[in-house]
Amino acid sequence: MKKKRIDFKELERDVLAAADKARVDAQDVVERLRAEAETTAERMRADARARAGRVKSDAHATAGRVVAEAMAAGERVKGEAPRKAIHLAAISIPLGLLYIPLTAGRRTLMIIAAALLIADLAKIHQPRLRSYFIQFFGSMIRRHERSEITGSTYLVVSALVVSYLFDPPVAAAALVFLIIGDTLAAMVGMAWGRTPIFGKTLEGFLAGWISSFLAAWALVPSLGPIQLAIAAFVASVVEILPIPVDDNFRIPLVAGLVLEWMR
Repeated sequence: MKKKRIDFKELERDVLAAADKARVDAQDVVERLRAEAETTAERMRADARARAGRVKSDAHATAGRVVAEAMAAGERVKGEAPRKAIHLAAISIPLGLLYIPLTAGRRTLMIIAAALLIADLAKIHQPRLRSYFIQFFGSMIRRHERSEITGSTYLVVSALVVSYLFDPPVAAAALVFLIIGDTLAAMVGMAWGRTPIFGKTLEGFLAGWISSFLAAWALVPSLGPIQLAIAAFVASVVEILPIPVDDNFRIPLVAGLVLEWMR
């Protein structure tokens, strides 16, 4: 049987045709991949822009909420600020007990306490004097203080009492618990307090405890941080409990007794 001869030219044409087809198919694949890649990239860019827009919007909303909350907090404490400024000014009392002769400090407190008591009694029993008092100090006193003894009088009287009951370092620390702790507890509680506890707030309680401890430790470190932390905690508890005695009077007395007991 006669063998069929291989037509190399035809085979070459077939190979070239197959190569051309493969090249065309490869180009089609590359074009499709390029198109899909561009589509995917555009979709990713669009998603990224959308996410960036959402993040920017959320950031603006968060910033707006923070500003609104800060303004609301400022409004809540605005009325209390003048009163607490005077309260903080009383830090001169524990400083005086530590750095001036004790006898002179006690006599000064006696004079101030007597003057405040006389003014309060006159205000209570003389309606005209009471109207003048309210006119000048109405924004800095609580409503019940218009016809009763003021917190400032209780504070000075309690300072006089603790100056006789305790040594100057203990008396000074006890007064710092009141002056710093009560002030920060009230301001933080009014501005950011959210968790109620005994008619006040847990946030205010913690602020008062920590700030009064740190202030007392800075002023009278000789009493020791553990003792001061415990006494500050007790003072903060006494401050929030609904005890029918003015806190300007009860806090220094109880805190001083706790410190004296631990010495």
